[in-house]
Amino acid sequence: MALDLIGDEMEQLALSQVTKLTGSLASTIFHDVLTEEIIMHFGAKAEYAAYVELGTRTMASRPFIRPALDACWPKLQEAARVALANAAR
Repeated sequence: MALDLIGDEMEQLALSQVTKLTGSLASTIFHDVLTEEIIMHFGAKAEYAAYVELGTRTMASRPFIRPALDACWPKLQEAARVALANAAR
């Protein structure tokens, strides 16, 4: 449950920072929690998401995934610590 809440927060942060010309990229931002909350996938499924995030030779980067990850990193570390401690019991 904790990772799912953090994932929701990360999605909202990414959505607040992503460029929204058509909304296509924003609509592909996601998170999935797997394996009893020990694994979480977070990103954007649009084929061009990496180009927006990292930039190209001709386009400056416009990060939206990394800032969301950075903002939530301490919460992710704590949730992972708790989940691993519970799994070890």
